Amino acid sequence: TRLTEEQIDTYNRVGRRSYCQHYLHLWKNRDPEPYLSTSFTQNIVSKELKDTNLAHFIINFDSQAVGVMKTVIDAGLKPYSSERAMLLEKIYLLNEYSGKGLGKRSLDFIVEFARSYNKEILWLDTMKNGRPLPFYLEYGFEIIGKKDLMFDEVIPAEKPMYIRQYKLT
Repeated sequence: TRLTEEQIDTYNRVGRRSYCQHYLHLWKNRDPEPYLSTSFTQNIVSKELKDTNLAHFIINFDSQAVGVMKTVIDAGLKPYSSERAMLLEKIYLLNEYSGKGLGKRSLDFIVEFARSYNKEILWLDTMKNGRPLPFYLEYGFEIIGKKDLMFDEVIPAEKPMYIRQYKLT
């Protein structure tokens, strides 16, 4: 469901918990606060909700909030202009809900959301190492580039990321 102001606490709680379940190993001293403090605070998310180029979602299962997603609606990726490309900036699911088809259903939802804006591609960044790699490849996201995670507090060996795109047309 699309995030409302009243759900920000739930979004932040689920976002922080799911992120920590999957990504503590990236951070020096297993401390992801440099990232969490730029992504999952009342002030940040409240401000982001006012930005019409951003869309936040809570992933629900059996009436429980079990994950979060965030898109940047107009987000260019060469050779695609911002009008033709959408970024899936965040997709985090709680560990205990993995393997229930929620990741695929969430991607299906975001693909349709991108199509509703007449986008040609949906793109995202993924860690070079990790469990989601085969999932995104199987879904149809192709690797088109590389970059590094831009936080000084990330362990250097964990910084490499892939840029992946999914063609919508």
